[in-house]
This record gives sequence, C-alpha cells and structure tokens, in this order.
Amino acid sequence: MFRLLAFSATVLALGPATWAVAQAPLELIEIGGMFGSENLATAAAGAVPFSLNDYGEHHTIDKLNDGKYGNPSTWIGGAEGSFAGVRFAQRGEIAAIAFGRDNAGTFADRCLGRYCIQYTQAENAGAGTPDDQWRTIATIDYAASPPPHPAGRHLFRFPTVSATAVRVITDRDEKAGPHALGIDELEVYGPSETIAGKAAQNTWKPVFTAPLRPRQPWPSPIEKRGYLGSPLVEVTPLLFQGELYLLECWRSKWNWPDQPSDTATSRSEMWMAHLPEGPEHYGKRKYVGRVMQDHTLGTAIVWDDRVYVFAVTAHSSNGGREVSMTWSTDMEHWSDPVKVLDSPAGSIFNVAVTRDEHGMVFLWETNGYGRPFTMCYGRVGKPTEPWNPGIIQDARYGMDKYTGGPALYHEGGWYYTLYLEALGGGRYETRITRSKDLKDWHDAPKGRPFLAFDPTRTGLPLRPEQVKECNASDAELCYYKGRTVVYFTGSDQQVGGDLQWATHDGTPRELMELFFAEEAARPREEP
Repeated sequence: MFRLLAFSATVLALGPATWAVAQAPLELIEIGGMFGSENLATAAAGAVPFSLNDYGEHHTIDKLNDGKYGNPSTWIGGAEGSFAGVRFAQRGEIAAIAFGRDNAGTFADRCLGRYCIQYTQAENAGAGTPDDQWRTIATIDYAASPPPHPAGRHLFRFPTVSATAVRVITDRDEKAGPHALGIDELEVYGPSETIAGKAAQNTWKPVFTAPLRPRQPWPSPIEKRGYLGSPLVEVTPLLFQGELYLLECWRSKWNWPDQPSDTATSRSEMWMAHLPEGPEHYGKRKYVGRVMQDHTLGTAIVWDDRVYVFAVTAHSSNGGREVSMTWSTDMEHWSDPVKVLDSPAGSIFNVAVTRDEHGMVFLWETNGYGRPFTMCYGRVGKPTEPWNPGIIQDARYGMDKYTGGPALYHEGGWYYTLYLEALGGGRYETRITRSKDLKDWHDAPKGRPFLAFDPTRTGLPLRPEQVKECNASDAELCYYKGRTVVYFTGSDQQVGGDLQWATHDGTPRELMELFFAEEAARPREEP
C-alpha cells in the first residue's frame, strides 16, 4: 500500500535550450496495476477530456478517461507535439499521475518517446489554454531510458500542486518507431489517495529532458468569411462568361423558405444560381435555370462555350446506380439528361470532374470497393463521352478508410482530391490529397486540414438550437476576381448542412500547394 506524500523537487533552467534536473521530479511507484479508488480524471468524477491532434476516427479524446484499458480504448496523438489532458470538476491538490500505451498487454508500440507532464490553474482549462499558463512537472524520455514494460501502465508520484487541469504532451522518437504515441487511460490522484500494488524496483534510471512545446494547429491559408443561412450541402461555384454562378443541389424534403421552387426538395432538383454581386451577396442571387430533376450530388465544369453538369440519379441512403450529364450554353436552357456511367460495383454517392491536357478526368464515390467510401477515377476525351470505358484500373483512393464529399482539381501537374475525413465521435473535416497518376496518392500532413469545423457554432439550419457544429465537408472552389472562393457546408451530418463560404488570396494552385509545402522547423524547448 502506498500513501502519496508531498516532497520537494527542483528543476534548474540553465539556458534557452538546456535544462538539468537537480532532484528527480518524478518517482515511479507502480508498474502495471489498476485504477485507484479516487481517480480525479474519470468522467464519473466530472473530469472533461481535451486534446490537440487526435489520430484517425477510432483513437479520439473520448477514450482518454473512459475507464477502460487496452488498444480499443486508447487515445493516440495525430502528430508530434500532440497532447491530451483532463479538466477536473474543481480545483484541487494532485500528487500522482498514471498512464500507459496498453495496460491490457496486447500492444507494445507507440510508447517510446517523450512525455511532458504539465498542470495549470487556469479556469475552464482546455485545448485552447495558452502555453504560458501551463507549468511543467517533468518531461520523461522513454526512448532514452525505457522503463520496465514501457507500454504498460506506470504510476508516478510528484510534489503536490494545486491544479484545475493536467495535460501530457507526447513526442515520438523517430529512431524508436514511426508512429505517434498513445495513452489508453490517464489517471490523476491527490496526495491522500492510497494505492494498492507492487512497489516499483528502484533500478530504473529515468532520463528527464527539456519541456516540450505542443504542436499548435497549422495556420490555415483559407479565411472563413461567413454563413449563408441555407441547409445546402453540395454546391459548385463556377465562372462562366465572366460571371459567378453556383450549382445548388436541393434535396431531403427541407422545404426551406428560400428554395428556388416548390418542388426543389421533394423532387431532388438542381438549380443554377447567378451571383451578380459576387460571393459577398449570396442573398441577392438569381435562379436562372432548373438543371435537373430527380438527380442529386451534382458537379459542374465549364468546357469551351458550354457548362456541363454531372449528377447521380436520385437515391436514398443506399446510393444511386447511375450518373447523368446535361449541358447548357446560357444557364437557363438545359439539354435532356444522358446517362454517362453505370456503376460497375456498389452504389454511387458523389461525383467530381476536372480537366487536364488529355481530356476530362472524373471521380465517383462508391461503396463497391474497399471500405465505404472509396474514390474511383477515370478519364474521357470530352464531357459528352461515356465514362465506363474510361475507368482506370486500380485508380482509387480511400480503400482502407472512410472518405466522402469529394472535389477534384488538376493544377501544376498534380491531381488534387478534397475529401471528408472521419475523426471519430461523429466529427468530420475536409482534407486534401494529391497524385501524379491517380493511383499513388500523397496526403497532406494530418495537422493541415483543408477545412475544419467550429465546435462552438450553434443555431444550425433545421437542427435544434443547442446542437453544435461537428462537420466541415463538401468543399468546392473556383477562381474569381483575383482570389480563390471556397464553398462548403457545416452542421452535424444530420438532415441538412449549414452553407458557408471562405476565400484565399491567391490562385487555386497556390492554395493547394501550400498544404504540401515542407514544414518549417520550429523549436520544441521552452525559453
């Protein structure tokens, strides 16, 4: 039995990047073991978890204090300098912390690196609490000196401090492993807690290093400009004869006050809207033509003196089976739809097109290959040609993960796909990937979302007032009057969207290349 006792420790700063430990700030008192009876970090105790840079859709922050050990309940950082922590129900004294990669003993990866343990006394602490309000207890290097059973749970004692929250910044060791670190359960205890377990042997000599800096969110080159008061999800901006237009896909029986016709949502209609005063004045748009009925999930491309629209046959949540095409020379009168694609496998849930030096490249989103949903690609010589003969074998993206809401662009010799990434917990953001040949795809770094949602946004169209935004999807863009204009939707992936717009001061090529520029080196040590 171990009663946690307060004791003194000193860390001496020797310079901007040099630190020495005068007395060990942590004492390992248990290896393995289980939860103590008064764990302050549990959700049941009122603790709220927070993080920076979660990995994927399964290892998210809700796993940090769910009361379960093991890989399925592990939080994993999405990049070096990620952190995870908990805000306590109230400010109080803490004197011990426990964490591990997988206390169930199945996985031994994602544990060798540095762990920087910090606390704060800030009110309402969380992921947005400034770095200068955090104080470092210790930074321990598992790669330089691994503890016994490094992937298992380890309980450390430290001098008693008063805190409102604790966080652990993680940083993998590149030589020890290629993956970011994980924590299956974060536990925090006060000085009066009694913990049962076998005493840790004192033969291990830990290595303490300089404190870490969190890897702060990458400053996006896209500036969000506003909300357009519409439940629309799929829209395509395009420039035709010098004027800005927006292809709008109306569906889902929204019965929205500003919809272009009485049957717009009941018949899954697509309409072309003219924005004579630009994107700043969406409220002054003029609907100039109904493009298709009984079709949805459409996209458009300008080709010489015509505008071509491609869309999926109206469908339920099970998807459609065909893609149709129509064209116009004046945006008001449209040709009869012609089928251009029969789904070769599964159903179709979205389409996108772009132009390259060989013709038109197309994409369709399907559940027919890999894990739903997968992007499949092909090429035709011109927009009027059927797609099936042009399907490129093995030209696919997202076979092993969820993708959705795509857009496709060809710039500077690269094919760029915007797609929806599932973050877990019903959260989604738009990311970007690129390829030279439509087969070998290179994702932008995980810390560089193309568009992220605003978790504080409420008042979503067609949703209860208290529902918060957890989605940023279906981004499409065009170049208009010296800047790139981006339209996307927010909301929560239920019922409808929350149409928004954004800009970048530059061309689409310049914008998309920024997401793949090499990251500038940034210091990790505190001054």
